[in-house]
Amino acid sequence: MRLNSIFVATMFALGSASVQAGDFTNVPYTTPNATVVSGANNTLADQLYINTTSATWLAGYTNLIAETIHYTATGGNGTLSLLSYRENDDIELAGNEIGDLYDLVYRDSRDGKLVFGTRVLLEVEDEDEEHGLVAIPEEDEEDEVELNFLYRAGFTNYATAVAWTFTGDNDLRLYNAARTASNELDGPFAADADLIRFQADISADEGNPFSGLYLVKTDATDYALSNSAIGYFQAGEEGQQITGQFIAGYVAAVPEPETYALMLAGLGLIGFSARRRS
Repeated sequence: MRLNSIFVATMFALGSASVQAGDFTNVPYTTPNATVVSGANNTLADQLYINTTSATWLAGYTNLIAETIHYTATGGNGTLSLLSYRENDDIELAGNEIGDLYDLVYRDSRDGKLVFGTRVLLEVEDEDEEHGLVAIPEEDEEDEVELNFLYRAGFTNYATAVAWTFTGDNDLRLYNAARTASNELDGPFAADADLIRFQADISADEGNPFSGLYLVKTDATDYALSNSAIGYFQAGEEGQQITGQFIAGYVAAVPEPETYALMLAGLGLIGFSARRRS
């Protein structure tokens, strides 16, 4: 579904919480079992939470796709600037349309690194200005959808750090993250160098229809499209069907040769200018 306009009061008025505990937190690749990096229910104690102080929105995507996100974190303030995005309308689970998924790539002003963003909105209807986006609970309990895991692929040989932030009302926090392909609820989890797995319980019936903006920062210098970049999975926690899939999206990538040439040329110009100043 295409959501052209949303009238949602941003959680915490985009920054009314003046203190936060978190920052982008390293998620190491450890073997044989993955290390799970956990957050907390209270944002003031959540090591994974960064506080959005203000944002500008892509036209037609208010509270959905931010062109810039100004944030505060324990390691300092920064701005995430949008490089590219993909809107996946009507993603499916077991053959049924369940909602929309947003795939975003940012660059962080604080260190120049790439940041991959993921946000899911389960089935919603666009209501009036007073009520904003409203989730549609399933009438049949057997059809209830609960996404327990979201995945981002493409991080083999790259370092990863994870964070999350609110971008709208009713956003669900990030529970934890690990470098694993496991879809089990209880560990230990076998390590997977390529994947970051986010755990949450995104469910309209439980009052958590929308995920927060889940972020992965990497030391990769470029990004590209892949057929299996983003995954989502229902683990059957409430007796639902155990199912999920991967869809196309952005992954970390090695720059093309011509990009390397441009980078080297730029470095050369910087060095030449420095020598002239000397």
